[in-house]
Amino acid sequence: MSKQRPLEEITVLATRARADSEKLCAQLEALGAQTLIQPGIEILPAEDPEALHDACRAVVNGQFNWLVFSSVNGVRYALAKLKELCASSAQDVDETFTTLGVRCAAVGAKTSQALREEKIECALEPRDFNAQALAESFLALGESLSSARILSFRANRGSQTLADALRERVARFEEVTAYRSVDATHYAPGIETALRHGRVDFTLVMSSATGYALCKLFGDNLNKTRFLALSEQIAHALRQCGATVAGVAQEATTESLIALTVEQGKRLKRTR
Repeated sequence: MSKQRPLEEITVLATRARADSEKLCAQLEALGAQTLIQPGIEILPAEDPEALHDACRAVVNGQFNWLVFSSVNGVRYALAKLKELCASSAQDVDETFTTLGVRCAAVGAKTSQALREEKIECALEPRDFNAQALAESFLALGESLSSARILSFRANRGSQTLADALRERVARFEEVTAYRSVDATHYAPGIETALRHGRVDFTLVMSSATGYALCKLFGDNLNKTRFLALSEQIAHALRQCGATVAGVAQEATTESLIALTVEQGKRLKRTR
């Protein structure tokens, strides 16, 4: 086995949306892994597109001075609508934010990176990639928090941690559904057979919603694979469902999850 290919003879299941999983799989395959893809959730537009339109219109009209993005999908859907609205005034979104004094907060390195790719910098980006850490970052603003007018772009489901922490402490706090996440209900071709016969060594999970969806989908096959979680919060969700969590990434980043997969892969091969 080459030192540069430590995941040879290891099969890994990626569970994000197919486009994102393909990028992850390419990195794992470069390390020797065999990879499979089974999205745990499907990302769809919000059921009420007018609510997103109205919220973004309020941003362009200067009604908010903070925007919260909790995921890359939130960035994609919100920015698409904001670009559409800003085009009518011949301004780019980042120019509009600068003119209006709008600042952005993000949960997760991937989310902040997605904003930077749109030339939008994050004023708040907590070290820990979760809503509780973001809430604490906002609370650390002190007296200035009372004048904050915050709009949070979110999925149709998820934690109310941020809303509970801030709603009574700021001038205005609103949430809008930017997109929907829907649980997968069917296996991708070949995945159920691979699981049933114990051919999937590790299943990588990068969100709690995905974890819950996979637990329902896998059913009797739940403990025929070892789950690797991006964070302790995700690991907790999996354990609640009765899944076996073999490890948790040291940091909530793709790079850290890959490093964990390599570490666990080496350990597994020593026991074979």
